[in-house]
Amino acid sequence: MRIHQWTETDVDDLLTDSAEIFRQTYFGNLIFTPHSLDRIRTVSIGPIKSRWLPEVHQVTAAQREVHEMLGSGDLWGEIDSLHADLKRYLAEITSDSSLLPRLLKSTFAEFIEQASGALSLLEGIQRMGKDGDLELLKERLLRGAPTVSKDVALLPSRLRGAGLRMGLFTTNAVVILSDLPRLFVRIGSSLNTSLAIIVANAGCGKTQLAAELTAASGNRPSGVFFMEEICLPQEISMMWLIML
Repeated sequence: MRIHQWTETDVDDLLTDSAEIFRQTYFGNLIFTPHSLDRIRTVSIGPIKSRWLPEVHQVTAAQREVHEMLGSGDLWGEIDSLHADLKRYLAEITSDSSLLPRLLKSTFAEFIEQASGALSLLEGIQRMGKDGDLELLKERLLRGAPTVSKDVALLPSRLRGAGLRMGLFTTNAVVILSDLPRLFVRIGSSLNTSLAIIVANAGCGKTQLAAELTAASGNRPSGVFFMEEICLPQEISMMWLIML
């Protein structure tokens, strides 16, 4: 066996044509591109195409969970909805701010600061998720979301007690602010999951689920599809999925 060590100069000489994009990588020929992943998946799902009907596929809870682990699916729709709702509530609240009692102005200012910060935070999460910056997103989620102070938590009831319309919108906004820490923990836990094992009875659609999950979606390339079935007690079939 002969070991050939590439130097920086060798790389410039040996990598040409399409490999030029890997010029900073010693083993460029081992890197998957979106095109090669799509081609590999097309070949690998060939044997199951006769029993896989994408048109009648039903999205299951398991599929939604795995999509969240991959940073895709309904996850960003949920973030978008929270951002849109909080922005709308803030607009309604600030439009009535001139009616605010003097004794509540300090707590109201604290609420506005927290809600505005949460809006910016959600916008950043949206941007990182949709751009595919999952590692950066994981780091941000790890720091968590700010918790609602006791005074801000009591503000909605005080506003409603004063008969102000903004009390209703403030209630909804505080609910969103209070739920953000739990949401961050849930999303962070999902994104840090590196292996998902799906177990179900034979004929429950595990193969179709794998085909759907490994399909390219948005800025996420195709995954690697392969299947290993083994016989377990009670005729349960297990399938292991590895997704890139």
